[in-house]
Amino acid sequence: MVKIQISKNAEKKIKKWGLWDDYETHRDYFISDPGHPSLDYCPISVPKMKGKYPSFKIKRGIRALLFKHNKELYTVFDAGEFHKKQPRK
Repeated sequence: MVKIQISKNAEKKIKKWGLWDDYETHRDYFISDPGHPSLDYCPISVPKMKGKYPSFKIKRGIRALLFKHNKELYTVFDAGEFHKKQPRK
C-alpha cells in the first residue's frame, strides 16, 4: 500500500489556499489508483531543481510535487502552480 507524507512547507501552502479538503481527496485517489483521471498524474520539470518530479493536480492549476523514496513511500515536498510543458507543433 502506498503511503504519502507531506512537508510542513507544502502543508502550509495548501491550507493557506483553502485547498486542504481537495488535497485529502486527491491524496486518497492517488493511494487507491495513481492512474485516476482526475489526478492528471504526470512528471513535471521544475527549472530551479534538476530533474523531473511526479505530481498530481489538486485543483485550479495547483499541483502537488512528489518525491518518490521507493515504490510504497512518497513525500509531497511542494505545492504550487507548476505547468506541464506543452508539446511543440
